Amino acid sequence: MIPPAPPSAPAPSDTSAGFTRRRILVMDDEELIRELLRELLSTFGHEVECTAEGGEAVSLYGAALRAGKPFDLVIVDLSVPSGGMDGMDTIRSLRALDPKVRAIVASGYLKNPVLTNYREHGFVGMVTKPYSVSELLREVQRAMEARG
Repeated sequence: MIPPAPPSAPAPSDTSAGFTRRRILVMDDEELIRELLRELLSTFGHEVECTAEGGEAVSLYGAALRAGKPFDLVIVDLSVPSGGMDGMDTIRSLRALDPKVRAIVASGYLKNPVLTNYREHGFVGMVTKPYSVSELLREVQRAMEARG
């Protein structure tokens, strides 16, 4: 006997179900994570751009602002061991460009004080790696609903 198919997610174009397409910028030094987030968030209808380090994230964010197509949300990896701009420098630079930037911090370092006090560091949300799809989507929704 074949089990019934699981219920499908709401269609990305179904705005009557509360779905809103967002422009999301992902900054993570791990290529696999960037590609997984691009695929996942795009599946839910979001427009996603990815970068490996903060300097490029700040450049992309600034260019999007100047073009009149700002990002609605940024997901920032806290640690960038490859030598690029890390998450804290990135959020400071993003806040200098746009004090109302909405950013979620992501990290696998659970004892980092930024995770426990993420709002004090300029973030509107936080996820700890490894996170589930539902955790990430829930945090994206919460971050978009948060007051700036």
